[in-house]
Amino acid sequence: GTLMKHLDGGKDALGFFTMDEQDAEIPATFANFGLTASSGLDLVARDILDGAETKTYREYMRVSVTAHDCRVFVCEPVER
Repeated sequence: GTLMKHLDGGKDALGFFTMDEQDAEIPATFANFGLTASSGLDLVARDILDGAETKTYREYMRVSVTAHDCRVFVCEPVER
């Protein structure tokens, strides 16, 4: 599943979680969090748990999560 929490400074935390017995590809559609395709905004996301490089996503992101684990990103909307 996914969970988004608004942070200070216009940023958001976006978490991807699985309680399954196997690894999963978990999608997040930004419109579900209020960032529609017509907004003219993308999300810049940085994985805060493994320090992975920052990437920019448009409309959705799909994240690989190992069994019984989570991944958490700090996201910031940016103009296209």
